[in-house]
Amino acid sequence: LHPQGSQQPLISAVSARKRCCAPPAALTKVKDAVIVKYRGGTFNRVETDSGSVYETHIATSAGDNLTVELDKDYAITGSE
Repeated sequence: LHPQGSQQPLISAVSARKRCCAPPAALTKVKDAVIVKYRGGTFNRVETDSGSVYETHIATSAGDNLTVELDKDYAITGSE
């Protein structure tokens, strides 16, 4: 999963919500977990909050925009 038109992953921060960017090692694990379920999607960004929960924003291969939530062990816990 890569940002549209790029071969490089994008890491973004949303400081207004007290979220920060995911460290590179976590980014790889989040990406690997999300790719299994949403193969062919476009990766937009990964965020983490103070509870060590990861959120990745993707566009699915069907064109839907989703926020995929993962726990601290990189297991997908939900999407919206």
